[in-house]
Amino acid sequence: ETAVNDTAEHTAADTRDALSDAVHEVLSRCLKFGVDIFCDVHRAAVGDDGDKEACEHIAEKNCNIKYQVVMKDERESGLREVLNLGHTVGRAIETVSDYRLLHGEALSIGMVAQVTLAHKLGYVTEEEKQRVISLLEKAQLPITIPEYIDKEALVQKLYTDKKVKKGQLRFVIQKGIGSVVEFEEGVFATPIKEEVAREIIMSI
Repeated sequence: ETAVNDTAEHTAADTRDALSDAVHEVLSRCLKFGVDIFCDVHRAAVGDDGDKEACEHIAEKNCNIKYQVVMKDERESGLREVLNLGHTVGRAIETVSDYRLLHGEALSIGMVAQVTLAHKLGYVTEEEKQRVISLLEKAQLPITIPEYIDKEALVQKLYTDKKVKKGQLRFVIQKGIGSVVEFEEGVFATPIKEEVAREIIMSI
């Protein structure tokens, strides 16, 4: 009986992990690559029943978007950085939480951090920011940093992100709904001062 229960719990945990990761993946893509897919995901999230056809349509769009980006930037020269939207804070949270948060859950909080930063920098409106956060919440993903996480340790953990250059934190920034900021040709991440990153983290 114990073995059966352990297996059931393990399966439930695996399912939760897979679902949270998949939901975050799709939401992340729609914020970067199209208001139409954002609307598709919003309709699916607020629906009472899981529309299989709609979900398959969204999943297909998501896979195609990632494929197109990877094919255009096989050597990771810049464009592929857009796939890291929300990852700077998200991956740091995942690690600092000692993996109590699932990958998709941590990256959801990372998405809240990046859209809050984008709003502070003037790239999204208050309404757009709230739409993003509301959609994450409707998808049953966390939108705040758990109390057990040391936020100062989290700030320092940001420096392990692969986008860091010359000791400077760099973030991919959302632009409205369905786009990211291209700061110059082929450059999709920008330096952000530590105090600004700390302010964002302390606010969520």
